[in-house]
Amino acid sequence: QVEETAEVVARRLTILTKIIERRQPQPEELQEIMKVPEIRRAISMQQRGDRQKAMQVLSHFKQELERKAATMPAAADAAPAAAETADAVVRPRDPRQQDAAKGVDPRQAAVEVADARPVDPRQAALDPRQQKAAEQEEAKRPQDPRQRAAAAA
Repeated sequence: QVEETAEVVARRLTILTKIIERRQPQPEELQEIMKVPEIRRAISMQQRGDRQKAMQVLSHFKQELERKAATMPAAADAAPAAAETADAVVRPRDPRQQDAAKGVDPRQAAVEVADARPVDPRQAALDPRQQKAAEQEEAKRPQDPRQRAAAAA
């Protein structure tokens, strides 16, 4: 029997939390937790088909571990930290969240690049001030001889 130190209680609590939340523990964690008689009993119940009873046993054992962790001075600090670390490692990242280290979505970057290019004046809908400036520039340019001939005809 392993002596139940604060670290052992915190580690068992973390592994048991993973099992109850139906997250896959690491193989070494599973080997470690299988040494606990209550866990072995709950797993055998589940294998026989009594899943509810097995979950009750696991929940009861988790409550016992939480009580032990609360009474042990170092475990009170170690258990939440271990649980947070396990959550950070196991919980998958939400792909909808923007990751600053990853950079900008290439499709968004393409839109920004497209906006940075000058707009074709023949296709742009200009506001009145820009329209007036464009007409003045057009008047300054020499007219194409083909257009002059078509206008005269």
